[in-house]
Amino acid sequence: MTDHTRAAARKRTVLYLKVSQNGQPLGHVADLSADGLMLLHTAPLVDGATLSLAVQLPRTIGGELQVDAVCRWSKVEDGGRYCSGLSITNMTAAKLATIDEVIRRFSFEGGSVRD
Repeated sequence: MTDHTRAAARKRTVLYLKVSQNGQPLGHVADLSADGLMLLHTAPLVDGATLSLAVQLPRTIGGELQVDAVCRWSKVEDGGRYCSGLSITNMTAAKLATIDEVIRRFSFEGGSVRD
């Protein structure tokens, strides 16, 4: 695994945020930041692959967040599951505000993506 740095701190959420690609379940969010997310999933991802994802959010926040992301790294975890770091490539002010709201309201650490 290569060393990758991130500008924003990861925040683990208390929610089980499901992630799908092309309408098919892919996995769930392990943690979230202003720059990307860590995805737990059952099928391998290729480093450098570009993905169009739908992250299921609570209805009170908007229901779904559509993002494009690049797989920066992927590894096998215990039990044959995979863990991958994804960078969001199409970040907008609205998407950043949505991620900030999820972190502020539903992360273990609280705060915001700007902390």
